[in-house]
Amino acid sequence: MELGIVIGVLVFFLGLALSIPIIWTFLASSIIALALLESPLTFMAGTYYHAFDSYVLMAISFFILLG
Repeated sequence: MELGIVIGVLVFFLGLALSIPIIWTFLASSIIALALLESPLTFMAGTYYHAFDSYVLMAISFFILLG
């Protein structure tokens, strides 16, 4: 496993154990993991876009929006 992912997960659980609000815990763990992985941000943005670009996820969100 990559060291950046392991440290990011540890920071996440440490933040939860210290009762830090979850939004700050998510933000800190993702920034630390991305900094340690040293992967280009354009690759990450493309990966996230293609992961969420599915008809099922769009149908669920449109169904909730329609209600």
